[in-house]
Amino acid sequence: MAEEVRKLAEQSASAAKDITELIGGVQLGSEKAVAAMLEGRRQVSEGVLVVEEVGNSFKGITTSIEALVKQIHSVAAASEQVAAGIQNVSATAEEQTAAWKKYLLPMNNLI
Repeated sequence: MAEEVRKLAEQSASAAKDITELIGGVQLGSEKAVAAMLEGRRQVSEGVLVVEEVGNSFKGITTSIEALVKQIHSVAAASEQVAAGIQNVSATAEEQTAAWKKYLLPMNNLI
């Protein structure tokens, strides 16, 4: 019976050693999993920051484009005013030319 108890004690010690090794392996695997999750979390946080920066850049681009469109509309309106002014000057010049011709033709006949 003492021999059986000794064998059971050896088997128990061996099983305890195996269990200890298994627990160590599980702990190591858990530590690696935690490290991987932390790294993933860090990368996601960096990705969020990059996306926010890109979003802010797009907002800035949109604001600049809107300002440019307003300036283009202002230039177009000013161009229309200049064109209208040129037409007025041209019409006035034509009227003056016609008036001078009206007065100069009779003078040419006198000379």
